[in-house]
Amino acid sequence: MKDNDKNRDVCSPCEKNFEQAVDRLVHEGEAPTAQQHHEKAREVEEAYSRQPVGHTDK
Repeated sequence: MKDNDKNRDVCSPCEKNFEQAVDRLVHEGEAPTAQQHHEKAREVEEAYSRQPVGHTDK
């Protein structure tokens, strides 16, 4: 987050906690692999799209 009055970066406690949690997950190897990320992204896209992924109208 940017403090426009003083033109410097300011981190809220919530942002700091989020960044620390992400860093911890990555460091501990709990972050998803690229394949797992792709599978979840496809699953979410299919769940919220009107047509399944890969489906084309002809």
